[in-house]
Amino acid sequence: MADIAVTCTTRSFTVGGTLSGKAGTDLILQNNGGDDIALAANGDFVFTTPVLSGQPYAVTVKTQPNGPSQTCTVSAGSGTVTNGNVVTVAINCAVNSFTVGGTTSGLLGTGLVLRNNGGDNRTINGNGAFSFGTPVPSLGAYAVTVATQPTNPSQTCTVTNDAGTVGGANVTNVGVTCVTNTFTVGGTVSGLNGAGLVLRTNTGEDLAVPASGAFVFPTRFASNTAYSVSVKTNPANRFCRVTNAAGTVTNANVTNVTVVCADDPCGNYGLTQATVNANIRVCTTPMTWGSWNPALIPGGWKVCTVAQWASYAPSATPDSFGVGTLWIDNLSCNGAGYHREVFSSYPMNDANCYNGENCCHSDSNAYRIAICNP
Repeated sequence: MADIAVTCTTRSFTVGGTLSGKAGTDLILQNNGGDDIALAANGDFVFTTPVLSGQPYAVTVKTQPNGPSQTCTVSAGSGTVTNGNVVTVAINCAVNSFTVGGTTSGLLGTGLVLRNNGGDNRTINGNGAFSFGTPVPSLGAYAVTVATQPTNPSQTCTVTNDAGTVGGANVTNVGVTCVTNTFTVGGTVSGLNGAGLVLRTNTGEDLAVPASGAFVFPTRFASNTAYSVSVKTNPANRFCRVTNAAGTVTNANVTNVTVVCADDPCGNYGLTQATVNANIRVCTTPMTWGSWNPALIPGGWKVCTVAQWASYAPSATPDSFGVGTLWIDNLSCNGAGYHREVFSSYPMNDANCYNGENCCHSDSNAYRIAICNP
């Protein structure tokens, strides 16, 4: 009987499985560190090179898909080949999501709110990096806008690189730049019947106002800065007073500064004008007692004090003018040609009253008067 030779060989089996969820391109799998296979579509797949029975297999993702960016995970991807093809490897892919953000600069105010895609709001409290809370899937669109501009100070923030499509990484190049808003200061003038009125702001800017009506200073004020308006020069024979003269610019143009011009209370006396403050005018040319005529003082004004010596100039506040300042008492003095004066520094009828004559003085003395609008 002839010898019988039996030759045995180890069988090989394929390794494969199922792919699901793939949406991008360029997915490449490996088995045992090689045998690359590019998968174009979902469904069954099989590696080209079989694996000997009894040998291990290990399926991994070599290249993740892009366009959109995805992450594919492997289940049942490793084991030992036995006596049949491996068909249980499962590859599941999901689209990656990424944050959208950038950098804010120039922010001084509060209340800035940014918005992405019409709904994902993000309050920004300071300069620097920011990102929205809701990630956007790869190949998803983003559009960043300003939902609420900051206040205190009022600012306008603009967005650059504001819209696009998310790729395979976080968006970090959205730029938000804020600048402080500026506003004009102005108001209205009434009662002006001639040239010469010049207004001035606290910044030193002068504005000549030729006629009654609206006025606006050319230089704008930044939000949250103080402003004030005063009369630098009164028009001839007119005295102009300012109300709503000062405040802080907020988030709108200032339009309520009011300047009212009227006859100068000193003008009817033909005297030189001098301004102590908005409510006190000093008629600087000396006059005698008999020259005073209350009827010549415009309505709302009154003589509030006088100074006996023509060289003395009253101060800003009637009650603190000092020696030489007096109030007029309605009581008469004995004898014609005299009037009663009460010095603010001394009590009435005190022996220390000027010249010791019970505070009565000659009508021929020269005086300066101060006219007040209380």
